[in-house]
Amino acid sequence: MVSKYEKLDSLYNLNKVDSKYVHRMTKGIVAFKIHITKIEAKAKRNQNYPVERQELVIQNLENTRNHDDIKIDTLMRKNL
Repeated sequence: MVSKYEKLDSLYNLNKVDSKYVHRMTKGIVAFKIHITKIEAKAKRNQNYPVERQELVIQNLENTRNHDDIKIDTLMRKNL
């Protein structure tokens, strides 16, 4: 999961984690399936922060190469 979900430039390295710790943690992993019948959501994209902070978030998102972050940047620009 680390190799799949961590960004390439992440400082996290699973090889540096104690193997005994990893072994203990894997005992707590439980797989399950869930049937979703309804989804409710609300977008809150920094509306409680000053415009300066919102612009700083946008600026940082603009400098990313992450596809999901680029989508967020586009949405934030529409709502500013």
